[in-house]
Amino acid sequence: MINNNEITKFNLSKKIKMIYDARLSVEENADKCGVSVPTLYLWLRMNHVDRKYDSMFLRYKAIKNAQKQHPSWSIRKVAQETGYAINTVRKYWEMDKFEMEKSQDKKSTLDTSNSQFIIKSVSDDQQEILNNIIKLYIKEGYIEADFTFSIGAMYADNKVPIPIWRFDKYPKQCEGVINLKRADKLIEDGTLHSCIVDLPFLVTKKEWTENCKMHQRFNSFNDMEEATEANKNMLRLSYDKLEKKGIMIMKTQDIYTAGRQIWFSHLVHQWAVEQGFSVIDKFILTSNVRMLSAGMKQKCARKYHSYFFVFRK
Repeated sequence: MINNNEITKFNLSKKIKMIYDARLSVEENADKCGVSVPTLYLWLRMNHVDRKYDSMFLRYKAIKNAQKQHPSWSIRKVAQETGYAINTVRKYWEMDKFEMEKSQDKKSTLDTSNSQFIIKSVSDDQQEILNNIIKLYIKEGYIEADFTFSIGAMYADNKVPIPIWRFDKYPKQCEGVINLKRADKLIEDGTLHSCIVDLPFLVTKKEWTENCKMHQRFNSFNDMEEATEANKNMLRLSYDKLEKKGIMIMKTQDIYTAGRQIWFSHLVHQWAVEQGFSVIDKFILTSNVRMLSAGMKQKCARKYHSYFFVFRK
């Protein structure tokens, strides 16, 4: 039961950002979005979401994909592999196309003609971007390895599933984070379905960064040679550890250093292709806030965005 106070709180709160995933239960979605189950039900009702249609469409797609990829499988085998009942599999087995009509007054969150639910290339929330990448490209529903985990800010409040493998060059006091040097021995080549890399994007002399808040918070590279080597090494490591058609997510940003602009995102794109990756998508993370240094003359547009590349092996 939803009371008036909860409705008022829901309507007035600007911090609630729903990242609804039709593949998850209402309880799982509520937990991921950081709201109560009644609040999520309210959001579904206010946005006229057709959960019944979405659930049936997802079952249809899963069964049809199993048929297409494994034409020799029987109905019983598809049921075993997908986890659906035999009668459910039999229901969709002979369908040439999805036949259920959407409710006239409800909307499907899987309908890409509906701008309200379409996955967009731009967001001011990196957790939304990560969840959308997982939704589009990682059928397992989670990123398997993070090679630059740090303190796990990307996964705050469990709004993005935490990777099984968590590495960092400088492991923090964070449970389960392993020194990156051990990644090559611990993970067998060609076994990961997905991974992510988020390297520092600052390139500046160490003696210039003693009072730099950005450096203190995110660390930095001393020069372009060091930045280039680190990025290429991460691309190489990721390529080696991923299985065929595995997904790599790489966050990066263009740079202004030593009086010149460096289009670092172009270089990352180029290095990934040279390594053997295909570039299949790119998301742009925007920001309304940036740390600024006092007393410096601005010489170019301040970067208020970064990129999430999606590569496939």
